[in-house]
Amino acid sequence: MKIVHILNTLLPSGAEVMLETSAKEWIGCEKWILATDPEEGSYAAELKKAGYHIKHIYHKNIVRQYRAVYRFLKEQKFDVVHCHRESQSAYYLILATMAGVKRKVHTVHNVFKFTGLLRVRRIFTRWLLRRNGVRQVAICKDVEENERKRFHNPCYRTIYNWCNSSVYHYVDENEKKQLRSELRIEPKVFCIVSVGNCSCIKNHTLLLQALAKQEVSENYHYYHIGAGETEEEEKRLCRELDLEAHVTFMGRCNPERYVKAADLYVMPSLHEGFSIAALEAIHTGMHTLFTKVPGLGMLQDFGFPNTHFCELDADKLKEKIDECHKMFLQGDCINSEEQSKTALELFGMQTGVRQYLDVYGE
Repeated sequence: MKIVHILNTLLPSGAEVMLETSAKEWIGCEKWILATDPEEGSYAAELKKAGYHIKHIYHKNIVRQYRAVYRFLKEQKFDVVHCHRESQSAYYLILATMAGVKRKVHTVHNVFKFTGLLRVRRIFTRWLLRRNGVRQVAICKDVEENERKRFHNPCYRTIYNWCNSSVYHYVDENEKKQLRSELRIEPKVFCIVSVGNCSCIKNHTLLLQALAKQEVSENYHYYHIGAGETEEEEKRLCRELDLEAHVTFMGRCNPERYVKAADLYVMPSLHEGFSIAALEAIHTGMHTLFTKVPGLGMLQDFGFPNTHFCELDADKLKEKIDECHKMFLQGDCINSEEQSKTALELFGMQTGVRQYLDVYGE
């Protein structure tokens, strides 16, 4: 089976990471990726290393762009075209139809809140995709429900995102202790971590405001992993709230060891698609704390024992952090092997790849 995935710029997030980590699971498939934004992207090298053929097509002139993409799809004779873009997804998939591709898939990666004319356009283009035989896949129940209600778009199937479960696995107390020693995190320190780009949507300022309400204590520390447009604003707020002794801004780095060493993972987002970073934390069995928002709130349905939720409010977030902190002080903030096993069954990459191959082949 010859498959091409259509993406924007290739960056280490979302669909790109899922494709890279699952590369060996696509047995018997010839794997291609088409980047369609001005920049090919920094993650292209990793995807090439994983075994994908990378093609970059971009022209400022939209007619030249579509003509070049059409020629590429026609010449390569793909069995499946799988579009992960949101903008222009309908046009790229119609080009695939014109190029003779029989099997076409569009994954909806987020809870899109489009209103007005843009919503009307999406209702029409979603309908157009269905008319052209495109199978539209939602990444979680919240996305599926939003598509149905907002865009009158009944998705073909829901296939959950996955993470690299060979890397993010159950972490027992011995492994956690070893990692904390390597990272020089004292046993008495209650270690909080977040992973995500600095943006308004990720809402890291709420977590800083919640931490500022904690009683002054030397036994907690927050490791902020990520960078982006609101990074300087967050650092400024950290100084204003006098939290510098308790917060380390790590920038962009491999989060694996810090996630596995932490006692509590916090994601205070305004909304998510279906966060891979959240899945990685859940896979370790650790305690996690999420806001009750689209893309995160629905994780309550799975009954993970170490997963906690709160409203989008600094006081409520503080209360939940306090609860986990008390458990830590009592020696009860330990990872759950049951949670890790359940996460592997639901969100393992082998499960996700098998489900997509079913969609491609049905």
